[in-house]
Amino acid sequence: MLAEEKTVSRLRPVVTVADEVLEYAARHGNVVTLQEAQAINKKLAAEHFLAWGTGFNANQLAVVDQTNPLEPPKIVLKRQPAEVGGHAKQFAKNVVDSYELAQKRIPIFVEVMKIRQEFVPLYLLNRPEIGEATAAVLETIRGQLSKAINLETEGLTDPRKFVEMEKKFTQDANDLITANFPGIDERDRNILTDTLVNDMLGLGDIDLLFADEMLEEFVINAAEQPTWLYHKKFGWVKTNIQIEDEEKTREMSEAIARRIGRSITNLKPLLDASLMSGDRVNATLWPVSSAGNTITIRRFARHPWTIVDLMRTHTADASIFAFIWLAMQYESNLIVVGGTGSGKTSYLNAILPFIPPNQRIVTIEDTRELQLPDFSHWVPMLTQPPNQEGEGGIDMLDLMVNSLRMRPDRIVLGEVRTHEAAQVLFEAIHTGHSVYSTFHSDTASAAYKRITEPPIAVPPSELESIHLFTTAFRDRRTGKRRISQIVEILPSAGIVGVELNLVYRHDPRNDSFEKVNQSSKIFDEVSAHTGMTVQEMEQDLTDKRHVLEWLLANNVNDVNKLGLVMANYYADKDYIINAALKKQSPNMVIKR
Repeated sequence: MLAEEKTVSRLRPVVTVADEVLEYAARHGNVVTLQEAQAINKKLAAEHFLAWGTGFNANQLAVVDQTNPLEPPKIVLKRQPAEVGGHAKQFAKNVVDSYELAQKRIPIFVEVMKIRQEFVPLYLLNRPEIGEATAAVLETIRGQLSKAINLETEGLTDPRKFVEMEKKFTQDANDLITANFPGIDERDRNILTDTLVNDMLGLGDIDLLFADEMLEEFVINAAEQPTWLYHKKFGWVKTNIQIEDEEKTREMSEAIARRIGRSITNLKPLLDASLMSGDRVNATLWPVSSAGNTITIRRFARHPWTIVDLMRTHTADASIFAFIWLAMQYESNLIVVGGTGSGKTSYLNAILPFIPPNQRIVTIEDTRELQLPDFSHWVPMLTQPPNQEGEGGIDMLDLMVNSLRMRPDRIVLGEVRTHEAAQVLFEAIHTGHSVYSTFHSDTASAAYKRITEPPIAVPPSELESIHLFTTAFRDRRTGKRRISQIVEILPSAGIVGVELNLVYRHDPRNDSFEKVNQSSKIFDEVSAHTGMTVQEMEQDLTDKRHVLEWLLANNVNDVNKLGLVMANYYADKDYIINAALKKQSPNMVIKR
């Protein structure tokens, strides 16, 4: 069977006995008796007609006639049901990419198309269509499930309770679907069950998008517009998914808010929250967003980016990461700077496994994005918004102050935004903690100005305690992300201020990385604390580069496996270097 035929088979419509009965009525005078329906499916009974009637009537499809209580009910068609595509998929010539996915047990086929009439690519998400009669009955089942199951806020916010609730909900939905559609096959039952679960516990069709790891952001600008996505390969794309109306978008926003014990109303029309999955959601209501209600979902990486991923995508090379590794091994302080969407947090997450495994790490974030190896000595902490009475809020400053009492070796602050957070960060450095963070700025020199000028206004002399600025950059034309600068912060020869020593930079013309100046601060401090000579440090960088290139060649991009290699490096450096030089399998090193 051709690949296209297999895809069509996976996407065949979900057509149940309910659709078949209405189709029969349409061909036979718009009426079907129970006896005639039983010729289609022997298991049909009067209770099936009565159960279907609510959904049929609500959708203006049909009514169940039981005027004579001594006779079995019959179905009278009110209008012709919409046809379901017999071939769920047409293959176009202007498709630039396509791939198969599955969200739970719902098969999906994605096409990305470029057509002359559109200025951005189109992202077409194809899923099995559901017959109109079947969809009408699903509405009735949805109402029955709502009454049978109490969707408590605690169950929607506690991950363990949510899993239990979802499992029970799925089983109840499965049972009701089996009862309402006699003879339904397993594939169709699973699709209908998962559709109900998505609609009632999730975000409906938007949930299907979570199956695509190539997507970074989902955006609903208004109900009258298609949903937009940010695709890792194609940038911004328009989809064939459109929300029914503004009220539906508002309902989705309110549901998200309820699940975290908050609200979004006309008086409080802004919401910043996290889904159970960790994905970040921002919502606004009309008239604050004048075109309509909006929802923006920024995805939490299921498989966090590692240094191997960043080297493979040419975000940086092995020489740059070897230098960062050396700096982090010997407890240098580092801030990743960059603009919106430049990959600051991804880069920060990727370099954290360079920290020796015997050191305690405390991470502080608004939304859980950082992921360290499972065996790390790690305490992740999250801010907490105030409740509806304005009480109970915990911000980054609160967590930063508290973390100093937890005896951390390394503190990772999601982002420096305020004067108070910057003050505590530098206080942590002065009390002997290594600190890593991100900062919103396009270049190292711009970051220096923003940090030292109001409203953050950190004295320039304080900034000397930061060793490195690493600048992340995203080319909006191509979507490529690169580390554009590695800069050391040196004491100024003058009375005030600091000097910036550019160690590495990206050459955009050749899309390559080049060393500009020799390290001064990192080499001096490592030498002061270890006694290593410049030649020994250069050799150490060469050894580290060999290890990184070995990891890249073997595609060790799982954060836990990569973390184990790093842990083994700190336990037996020579063994790992020799394994890299001899091109041994990293799996053998991990199992050692």
